[in-house]
Amino acid sequence: MLGTEATVKREYTRALIRDFGQGCEVTLVGSGQLPSIAEAALHERPVDNADIDREIAPCFVDRDGRRTDTIVLACTHFPLLLDRLQRLMPWPVDWIDPPSRLDNFYGTRVCAVDADGNEVAGIRLPPIAVPLGTYTGWNVYKAQPGELADRDGSLIPFARMKGEREAAGDPRPSLEERYGSREAYVARVEAAAAALVADRLLLPADAAVYVKAARESDRF
Repeated sequence: MLGTEATVKREYTRALIRDFGQGCEVTLVGSGQLPSIAEAALHERPVDNADIDREIAPCFVDRDGRRTDTIVLACTHFPLLLDRLQRLMPWPVDWIDPPSRLDNFYGTRVCAVDADGNEVAGIRLPPIAVPLGTYTGWNVYKAQPGELADRDGSLIPFARMKGEREAAGDPRPSLEERYGSREAYVARVEAAAAALVADRLLLPADAAVYVKAARESDRF
């Protein structure tokens, strides 16, 4: 099975093999570079066959008179390289799970963001309307920083003071520059929460929770 480094390490993947492998000897091969190579091919950027060959070489196991006969493509990007994979394979194998067409992929779309990197669409709750940092819908694995975590977002806090952000090379205004004081920050949160309540998008009890959290924030 040829997948990303994260995919082959997941217990879910191993459970599928245990439950449905039907006695087959399965070699798990995690590729760190093939997803980006496939992305480059999709956008018609140059791709070196030697780079592909290096990534797929561990899939071809020849041991004790037996050798790999089937390779499962466990990443949606990999079928984009199927023609090249077939040309580079050292012996014929069956490739499992490529789509029947390679011209019907849809491009990934992400939400527009403001100058802080926070999303502008949808209902902007107080933490986004009056932010303490940049909130993202993505994160990366600590052990594999090139792999996106499945369901974890992240918070990249603003610096507290102007000098702190300048020293770090952070272009985002600091909390000092944005709000000046905790009191001013709390007032902004109260106003954002009240506007949502007035639009019937937030319950008063939930608005109170946001205001309380602002008053107790350890960022000031």
